[in-house]
Amino acid sequence: MSEAYAKNGRRFSFGGHSCTEFGMITSGVHTFNAPERDLERISIPGRNGDLFRDNGRFKNITVSYPVAIFKDFATNAEKARRWLLSDGTYKRLTDGYNPEYFRLGVFIGPVNFDMKLLNRVGEVSLMFDCKPQRFLISGETPLTFYAASTLKNDYFPALPLIRVYGSGDGTVTVGDTTVKVFDLDGSVTLDCELQNAYQENGDGAAENWNNHIYAPEFPTLQPGSNAVSWTGGVSRLEITPRWWTL
Repeated sequence: MSEAYAKNGRRFSFGGHSCTEFGMITSGVHTFNAPERDLERISIPGRNGDLFRDNGRFKNITVSYPVAIFKDFATNAEKARRWLLSDGTYKRLTDGYNPEYFRLGVFIGPVNFDMKLLNRVGEVSLMFDCKPQRFLISGETPLTFYAASTLKNDYFPALPLIRVYGSGDGTVTVGDTTVKVFDLDGSVTLDCELQNAYQENGDGAAENWNNHIYAPEFPTLQPGSNAVSWTGGVSRLEITPRWWTL
């Protein structure tokens, strides 16, 4: 293991703050695990063995970081508790052991320190309830298409963010899914995860645009090559792929 890897690996960030801000160093021994597939076990009387029904999803996974505070324990521990327990929403979770990925996690608690050295050092395992995906940071970079092309997905089926530019009516086709867009004036964004369409205003606010599209389904970037094309008043596409793996 290189010295730089060891140094950078001993930290994680949650909700935009690094654990080092609170005097923590950590180990990432539990950050390489994979989630459990959601399968329903079915037992049939008189038939040997079980059947499984796949619910088409993965369950949340617990990611834990054993940490220690060696300096200014009382002050840093108080700040850390406020940081971790500020609210119960999903936040971005990254660490130095997997620098090309991020997770979305919730910290539920508790925070139970095991005290050492006359209460000057505290150790604790911080457990985050995370969505099963490891999102690639590279998947947050928008890809611009000025002509029909293909987009290759080397990972799991991804739900992209698609920004459509142009004017008037048109269609957008990604893979086997086509979305019709009406009254396009500038750009409209298709959030394929939330299955929502909106137009961003100059002040940063978003206007609901669902009544200007026809989308029985929103596009999914399937593993392999996905054709990308458009017709009508659409001039170009900007696709943020949101790649993920396990």
